[in-house]
Amino acid sequence: LYEQVSTPEIKVLNWTQENGNCSLTLACEVEKGDHVAYSWREETGADPPISANSSHLHLSLGPQHVHNVYVCTVSNPISNHSQTFTPGSVCMPDPPELRPWGLYVGLSSGAVIGVILTLKVAVLLLRRRGKANHYQPTTEAKSLTIYAQVQK
Repeated sequence: LYEQVSTPEIKVLNWTQENGNCSLTLACEVEKGDHVAYSWREETGADPPISANSSHLHLSLGPQHVHNVYVCTVSNPISNHSQTFTPGSVCMPDPPELRPWGLYVGLSSGAVIGVILTLKVAVLLLRRRGKANHYQPTTEAKSLTIYAQVQK
């Protein structure tokens, strides 16, 4: 009597990325089932298995292959289940040079906006100070001069 296999879970054991290439090791794991056989294939139709009877798969991929789909199938004499995995969920296809570019643009834009706001505040403060000085009467205006008409 056999126990049915459970739906497998694919875990990334380790991965590295350099020069646009991504290397990773995947593990296909089941919680339940006995006499389990493992098979890995690329999901492009009826391709032959790329790894037979191993729960682990090692991939070394160029940027054009990170969106390929890989399938782990677990089976025993009474059941089988499959699970898919796309390396693009781990491997970044963008070259690393493009990532800091966005950061530099964001920081530069923030700095320009900060300078503009600082200048606006300075101009407003200077205008207020100028208006305040303009409306203060001078010492000459404070003394009252009285003119009288003298008749002969």
